[in-house]
Amino acid sequence: MEGTAISQATHWGTKWEISGDADNWYENEDDNSLTFFFDSAWSPPVEAYEAAIATHGFQIEASWCEPGMGFIGEFVDREIIHYDFGNDIPSDLKKEYEWAFEEWEEQEDDEEH
Repeated sequence: MEGTAISQATHWGTKWEISGDADNWYENEDDNSLTFFFDSAWSPPVEAYEAAIATHGFQIEASWCEPGMGFIGEFVDREIIHYDFGNDIPSDLKKEYEWAFEEWEEQEDDEEH
């Protein structure tokens, strides 16, 4: 079943492999960290994060946003925290995903009219 949606979900925690532009990563030598951006299907690849922590000892902090479904979340200290749009979302996530809130508000306005 290698390469199937079931196998991907089992290994990565998302339906498909992640995708993104190879130029969407940044190295920060001051704190020996990498920041990168990618797309995944339906959910963040939490199982991949856990595997990287267990196998390589990485420390991972991640955030994600799905404006079409109206949720946002983060992975901090191996804990998954989900928020629904319109509820108590931390200001740093609101700032990071400002574009998504604008998109979501437009969608909500369209549905009301």
